[in-house]
Amino acid sequence: MVLLSSAHCYAQFSQGPFSSSNAYVSIVGGSLASWQNLDSIYVSDNARVSLTANLSTNGSYSNFLVVDGFNFSIPLGVNIDGIQVDVERSDGNGLSKDNIVRMVGASGNILTADRAKAAAWTATDTYLSYGSSSDTWGRTWVPYEINDPDYGFALSVQRTGGGAQVTLSQIDHIRMTVWYSAFVLPIELLYFNADLIDERVLLKWATATETNNSHFIIERASEDGVFSEIETIASGVDDKNRETAYGYLDKMPLDGVSYYRLKQVDLNGQQETFESVYIDRRTKDGANNTALNINGMLIPFDDLTFKPSDLEIYGMDGALIHRYGVTDFNSINLNVQSGVYLVRMYNGMEHASQKVFIP
Repeated sequence: MVLLSSAHCYAQFSQGPFSSSNAYVSIVGGSLASWQNLDSIYVSDNARVSLTANLSTNGSYSNFLVVDGFNFSIPLGVNIDGIQVDVERSDGNGLSKDNIVRMVGASGNILTADRAKAAAWTATDTYLSYGSSSDTWGRTWVPYEINDPDYGFALSVQRTGGGAQVTLSQIDHIRMTVWYSAFVLPIELLYFNADLIDERVLLKWATATETNNSHFIIERASEDGVFSEIETIASGVDDKNRETAYGYLDKMPLDGVSYYRLKQVDLNGQQETFESVYIDRRTKDGANNTALNINGMLIPFDDLTFKPSDLEIYGMDGALIHRYGVTDFNSINLNVQSGVYLVRMYNGMEHASQKVFIP
């Protein structure tokens, strides 16, 4: 059974919007007010966080309202593409606007990139978005920072305009969304099998998922290890996360051993080649074959007229790679690249040699 292939392309994912689970105040030097009713920030329910005092003069400002504990679980190894924070806020007198709007790092430090907007807050609760799916707030993030419970968001409000009316800065809810991109598998291959049925070879495979998959190529080789294309099979699914089964019947397999392998081709032409499988038609004909278990794959050997006691494996340049005793035939771990090798079996004065292809 062949499992997953390597990835060919990026795809973007997101988590959120998530609400915070913790809120606190951080001091801003020169501020005239702080925040109260902090437990009201976790859901949008018209119970609001508000200022502890009036910002009485134009440009006067508050401490930071900081929220964290968003409970993200961004996968490790992905790229963070963007962060968006939505703040549901209001000022019935229209005298509030952003002073400072920043992200909070995993250490709890308030960072420097500022996304404050110039417009006054609306008189009724309205979500205003800061950042976007492509805005990383001036820095490169790694997933563990986003997942940290201290990672969060900080906002300070200021008064805009004079007069006797009081500032009614209120925040009902804050939520956050994070976008990230990662390599995706063009296909998730569940299996690729070959069965000999009435002198024909039935190839069967199935995918669990397919993304941007164009088609499959079936290739066949003899014991010389030279693969050639014998069929093309179109993708049977349109970017769906469901199991899809395929099949192909080779009506004219090669005499002796036939190796088969599967190639997957993306819409952009990139290819992925999977491990090969083989069929030995001589087994069905009753030949007395010796099968060598090399690197976990059974390699058939021609009919023998003697019982071998030793085995030698040579490269095609004639160099001896390894020698084995007869007790080792069932499990040979050969650390070599895919290719053609010469196997020599012998017992005293008798010997036999055969080329084998190791996938």
